[in-house]
Amino acid sequence: MPHAGPSTRSAGGGWPHRLALLTLCATLFLIVAGALVTSLGVGLAVPDWPTTFGHSMFAFPLSKMARGVLFEHSHRLMGSLVGILTILTAGALLWRDERRWMRALGVAALALVILQGVLGGMRVVLVKIDLAVVHACAAQLFFGLMAGIALFTSRAWARSEGTCVAGPPLARLAALATGTLYLQTALGAYLRHTGERADAHLMFAVVAAAAALWAAARAVREYGSHPAVARAANLVWVLLAVQIVLGLAAFVGKYTEWADPVLPYGVVVALTAAHVAGGSLLFAAALVLAIWLRRFQASAPEPARGGALPGRATA
Repeated sequence: MPHAGPSTRSAGGGWPHRLALLTLCATLFLIVAGALVTSLGVGLAVPDWPTTFGHSMFAFPLSKMARGVLFEHSHRLMGSLVGILTILTAGALLWRDERRWMRALGVAALALVILQGVLGGMRVVLVKIDLAVVHACAAQLFFGLMAGIALFTSRAWARSEGTCVAGPPLARLAALATGTLYLQTALGAYLRHTGERADAHLMFAVVAAAAALWAAARAVREYGSHPAVARAANLVWVLLAVQIVLGLAAFVGKYTEWADPVLPYGVVVALTAAHVAGGSLLFAAALVLAIWLRRFQASAPEPARGGALPGRATA
C-alpha cells in the first residue's frame, strides 16, 4: 500500500477526512433514495434531463412535486449534493494531502461521480434498463471508493504503520470476499431493474456470505488483537447477519403471494431499500477489512539475507 512520510498535510484527520465522511454518508442516503425510486417504479416520473419538466433542476416548483416526481426529483437533488461534496473532497485532497496516490483517488472520485450523473441522465433520456443496472453498479463502486478515501485520510490509518503482520493468503481472502460481495450487489441490481435471475442472486448469496464469514473469522482469530481489524471484521459479521434477514424478508414480501396480507406494500418497499443499503455497507466494511490487512502485509518486515530480520519495516 502506498505510504507517505509523516507530515502536517497528510497525517490524517482534518478537512479531507471530514469531507470524505460527509460524502460517504450522503452517498448512502443517495443509494437509499435510488432504491426507493426503483422499488416504487418512478425512475421515469421526470421524463427529461438535465432539466425537470423544462425547469432548471434547482428551480423546479415544490407545488408540482407529486408522489413519483417527488421521489425522482429528490433523488436528482441528492445526487447533485453528492457531486458538490465530492468536488470539495477532491479539492481538499489536492490542497491538503501530499500523497500523490491520494490526490489521484480524489480525482478518480470526481470523475466517477460525474460519470454517475451522466449515466443516470442517459438512463432517463434513452429509456434503457441496461443503463439503470450500470448506474446502480457504479453507485456501489463510488461508495466503496469513498469508504477507502475516508479510511486513508483518518488518523487511525496514519498511526497504524507496522502495528501487525497479515499474511498474503489472508489479505487475498479478504479481497476475494470483497469482490464476491460486490458481484452480489451487481446481481441484486440486475434483479431489481429487470425482475430476472432471482435464482442467481439467491444462489450467489451463499457464496458471498461464506466468503465474507470466512475472511472475517480468520481476521479475528489471527489478528483480532488489533482494534482496526477487529472492528472491521466484527462489523462484517453484524452486517452480514442483518443483510441475510433483510434479504429473506424482502424476497418473501416481493416474490411470494402469501405474504401480501401480512406485509403491506410500504413495508416491502422499506425492507427492499434497507436491503440495498445493507449490501452497500457490507461491501464497504469488507473492503475496509481487506485494505487494513493489505496495509499490514505491505508494512511487514521482510527477512534479510541469512534469515535475520531487518531493523525497520518497509511500507
